[in-house]
Amino acid sequence: MPSSLEALLTPLETPRGPVRVRFLTPDDGELLVDLVKRLSPESRYHRFHVPVEFRSDEELWARIPPYLAVDRENHVALVGLAQEGEREAAIAVVRFARQPGEEEAEIAVVVRDDWQRLGIGRRLVMQAVEVARTLGIKRLAAWVQPDNRQALRLAAALPFRSEHRFEGGESHIVLHIAEPAG
Repeated sequence: MPSSLEALLTPLETPRGPVRVRFLTPDDGELLVDLVKRLSPESRYHRFHVPVEFRSDEELWARIPPYLAVDRENHVALVGLAQEGEREAAIAVVRFARQPGEEEAEIAVVVRDDWQRLGIGRRLVMQAVEVARTLGIKRLAAWVQPDNRQALRLAAALPFRSEHRFEGGESHIVLHIAEPAG
């Protein structure tokens, strides 16, 4: 990974306190499990597009490995961390993935319910955009459920030219991150 990617990540200041931003690593399973457990059923549904219920920690742990398969080139994830007592907890994740060498990647973001509406999602996405640009990505695509108003507002507020189409019951949004909105 180019060391310049680390320099693109900056802490977020929020009314609830600072949020440290770093790359997610394959060793961050505990952070992701804790984050998913603390999402509301609605937030889990909006992120994964299906109801996500788990009967045990073992069942949840069995679902986590694909989300830890990051390489900082084709599968990238940024995690926002906030201090909670003696430990840091994941409060947000933005990730994008592409086929090697492609100029378009699929992006997804989730912010823990108790940290929503603080601008964290937008600012974390903007940091992910800078990483994506550095890696040669020119477009970020997202599938958004029509009732996920927060995600639709977020996409509309980003300073990039975008394309929207409704397909298969979901909104498909493509952000042209190599060019500003015009």
